[in-house]
Amino acid sequence: MTKNTLDENIKTHMKENQITEMARNTLLHCEMCRVSYFHMKNTPIGSSIGRLIQLEKKLSVELIGLSSVSLFVKHIDNVNYYHDFDELIIHTEKLISDFKYLISSIENKELAKKISYWLAAIQIELDQIKNYL
Repeated sequence: MTKNTLDENIKTHMKENQITEMARNTLLHCEMCRVSYFHMKNTPIGSSIGRLIQLEKKLSVELIGLSSVSLFVKHIDNVNYYHDFDELIIHTEKLISDFKYLISSIENKELAKKISYWLAAIQIELDQIKNYL
């Protein structure tokens, strides 16, 4: 194996790890949003938070597959929930920003396109939440 091939393998492995880590961060964010959703589920803002959670879970499934998502969610314990909407908004914006940075380094253009689609949908729900506040 040449040094160039080794370097490419390392870069690919690092990107796969970044994608997995972003999916896990997204799932953790979903769990943190869940309490806000339960407290507000019969309101317009609660509906938007519910859709935000669904979109983020679908994005995670797209990235790492359903079995990995199920396994990770099953092992989430002691989640610190968002106590106010400002915190939820800030963390969602950070998540979107982190994904946009990751997209620029993904060589699989089809995957990058799918991530962009999910991010656009997540941004729409986030904007809707901001409008309710």
